Amino acid sequence: MTWQRIRLVVSPNHPLAHRRVVSLSDAAREPFVGLTHEEYPEFYEYLSAIFRSVKEKPRIAEEHDSFSGIISAVEAGTGVAVTVDFGYSFGNRVKFLHLTPEPKPFSVGIVATKGRLSPAAAKFWECARKKSRRQNDHLLKNLALGPTWQVLLDELNGAAIR
Repeated sequence: MTWQRIRLVVSPNHPLAHRRVVSLSDAAREPFVGLTHEEYPEFYEYLSAIFRSVKEKPRIAEEHDSFSGIISAVEAGTGVAVTVDFGYSFGNRVKFLHLTPEPKPFSVGIVATKGRLSPAAAKFWECARKKSRRQNDHLLKNLALGPTWQVLLDELNGAAIR
């Protein structure tokens, strides 16, 4: 339904916090906070993919079983993290910095069984589709991807409705 950009999350007091953009190499030199390997092995696969293009690889200093645990650890100065940009949810507790080269965006979608949806599920589906369209329109304006991408996004949004 949409894509979320990957960002480096740092505490407001972190030495990198004054930057708007951080290279993957510079980010990899920092201690990282991540999800527990046993419960979220896909997190480590994604982390590896993000840093594949650079020599330095991130070192996990601390693991947590939730996203809120990661944010709390970053806020406390334990390390940095990579995640999608949920900056609006955390006020000034942490800073979300751009990475360069920019990692491939994280794809987000929803699925449903074939057939008629309950009224509540249908309403959720429609709200998600509308939100997705607004986010995708915003992404297009920021990235200036052009009309070809708009057609693709329209097709994806239409497929989400069935």
